[in-house]
Amino acid sequence: MNSRICDEPISPHRRQGVSLIETILVVMLLASATVAGSFMLNGQWLSRRGATDLTNHVYETITMSRNTAISHQTNVLIRHDNVGGHEVLTIVEEAGPFSAGKKWQVDLGEHLKIDGSPTEIWFKATGSADRGLEWKISDGVTAGLVLVTPVDGNVTRKLP
Repeated sequence: MNSRICDEPISPHRRQGVSLIETILVVMLLASATVAGSFMLNGQWLSRRGATDLTNHVYETITMSRNTAISHQTNVLIRHDNVGGHEVLTIVEEAGPFSAGKKWQVDLGEHLKIDGSPTEIWFKATGSADRGLEWKISDGVTAGLVLVTPVDGNVTRKLP
């Protein structure tokens, strides 16, 4: 004899449907996949990201040049050139009371384009600039902007 002992009778009704927690998890997974997919499928997202990185790089290089002029109490030139299809920033530090002066270059790559005027700017030991500067940094269809005010030499950026 095969008998089954159970405290509860076998119910002919089984659980049907899904719980609230299961539903929320599915909705969250679908939402995160949609958001991730929208970023990856948007071609401008990659271009905007590249232009933002390059704008920050140019901004930090110009800011570093200004800070070098102040801390070394000398004049510093920064100029952009296109050398062999690559945008290059050339920084020239004149000899001063705290340093012998030097020259270095920053290669920004071939996918970058810098438009605007002037092509060079001098920072004085006081941090002021000899002129204003407005460079448009583009990588594809999007662009950022780096600005220098002539009186106080403040460097600002506008990201894409």
